[in-house]
Amino acid sequence: MATIKGSLIVRAPAERVWAFVTDAAGLGRWLLHVEGFTDVGRWPQTGGAFRFRWRFLGASGFGVGQIIHHEPVQKLICSGRCDTFAFTWDLGASTRGAGCRVTLAVQYEGKASAKAGPFLNPLTLQQLLRCHLDVCLHSLRALAERGSSPYRQQTRDVAGGFSNA
Repeated sequence: MATIKGSLIVRAPAERVWAFVTDAAGLGRWLLHVEGFTDVGRWPQTGGAFRFRWRFLGASGFGVGQIIHHEPVQKLICSGRCDTFAFTWDLGASTRGAGCRVTLAVQYEGKASAKAGPFLNPLTLQQLLRCHLDVCLHSLRALAERGSSPYRQQTRDVAGGFSNA
């Protein structure tokens, strides 16, 4: 599996950042490829499973995942699969003065959907995912520091399907 990693300083307490990380209904506000979640009754407990709808570079689909490890206000590790792509992401927060450092590492294997082909030229999948990871981290920081993100509206679980709020 290939790995990409990013981190940044957030001028907000780790507890505030974690409130956004563990809000399943609001994950689409910072984890920008997520359009909807379902089966999240145990989110974010270790062992909890979830299904999600994603959209990235003109391609879309459904995926499944599981929470591998959760330490409140410190670490959340999830793994899953969507179409031709498998992933593990590891999100951590550590206190830094009045704020915190947030780190996101993503391991992945597979290939992009054929629908995303035009977007991959001349960039590699790793370069695109690196940009996407940075945007997700900056969006999480905007939410924690200002309470809003310029990127996406909130997503929510709807019984029997997915919906954007």
